[in-house]
Formats: sequence, C-alpha cells, structure tokens
Amino acid sequence: MRFLIISLVFVSVINVWRVLVDANVGEKVRLVDDLFQNYHKAIEPVGPKDDPLNITHMLQIRRLVGYEDGILTLDVWETLSWEDKRLGWKPDAYSDLASLSLPTDMLWTPDVEQLFSANELLPKNTEHARRLQLFSDGTILYPTHNQIMNTYKCQENKEWVSCDLQFSPWTYDGTVINVINQDDVLNSDLLHPGKSSLHFVSASARRNVVTYACCPQPYVDVTYTVTFIKLPKSA
Repeated sequence: MRFLIISLVFVSVINVWRVLVDANVGEKVRLVDDLFQNYHKAIEPVGPKDDPLNITHMLQIRRLVGYEDGILTLDVWETLSWEDKRLGWKPDAYSDLASLSLPTDMLWTPDVEQLFSANELLPKNTEHARRLQLFSDGTILYPTHNQIMNTYKCQENKEWVSCDLQFSPWTYDGTVINVINQDDVLNSDLLHPGKSSLHFVSASARRNVVTYACCPQPYVDVTYTVTFIKLPKSA
C-alpha cells in the first residue's frame, strides 16, 4: 500500500512538472512569434536617437598556443554585446520570461572580424557560437567560445614580445557601428601558459578611430596589445 501511494505521488509530481514545462515552452513560442513577426534580420539596429549602434567587444585570453616566426597564436573567448530595441518585451506579459536562447541565424549579428590575422582561412569554432542570449530589454550577448586566433602584428627584442589583435566591423563604418572595448585591462586569471618559452606580462585594450584621405567616414576598431617576456632557454 505504501509503495502504491509513493508511486501515485511520484506520477502526480511528474505530471505537474510536464504541465509547467509545456506552459513554459508555449510562452516561449508565443514570444518568439510576436518578436519576429515584423523583424528583418538584414537590417541592422540603430542606437538611441539614430546614433551609431554600440557594439561592446570582450576578449578573454585562455591559453598561449605558441609563438614562432613572428606569429603569435592564442586560444581565446570572444564575446560581443549590443542592444536591438526591436526585440524587447515586457516579461510579465509572457509568464515572467526574461531571456531567450536563440540560434544566431535568426537575428542580425555584427560582422566584427579580426584584422591582420596570420591565417585568413582559419575558421571560427562554431560549435558553441550557434546560439546567443536575448534579454527582455533588447540586450544581446553573443559568445563565440574557444577560438584559435593568431596575428603577425608583433614586435620583439631579446627580452620581450608584444603583439596586437585588432577587431573591426568588416562592412560598416563608424557612422553605423561604434565598437568599444569592455575593459581597458584584460583579466588573465584563466590564462594557461602552455608549453611556451614566453611568460605573460600584460594585455591592454584601446579603441581607435581612423579616417582616410579617400573617405570622410570614421573607421573604428578595438586593439588588444598582449605582451610577454622571453624565458631563459634551458640548457
């Protein structure tokens, strides 16, 4: 008898859980349908008062892969963040849903790319980059984890190596997209040195605005300068 009662209670709990899950899925479907009814992902969002859209660029260096023939190779986490007011909603109208995880191909995403890569054919790791996080205020968080990036923009002497990783929109100038760095100094807590003859010293970020004689529009980039000291060679 006791086993029967426990079984009935267990089944009841499972059924209630299923109802709640189904209701949550239904609210997500309704929300997505409402958000994307008149949404066109080919059109970029705009900033407040039609100002350029701010794209926040974040970089976390995880591992020094190597340095050879003037080329620095790093394993990094890259994250982009921006606001698309077309995709905001009131959570209380959708059972307090405050965020959605969505495939990247549903939304407009910025074409911020690394410039001066030593291997232009090196693909991004898309295993974890196929989804992004959309919040109810229209904020979008787009993580592209575990990328291998390299650069030939390096300087060195007998004691140190300093390299730049530069990121900029590929097709948008500064009147449309304004790229900004989240941090002036990069956090190195997750940095693993790997089997390298270099020791990490610092990584800083700066935002640059450049104009050219041919074109009046400004072009914006974020550049990270990573510096290492050379370790003595073991005998």
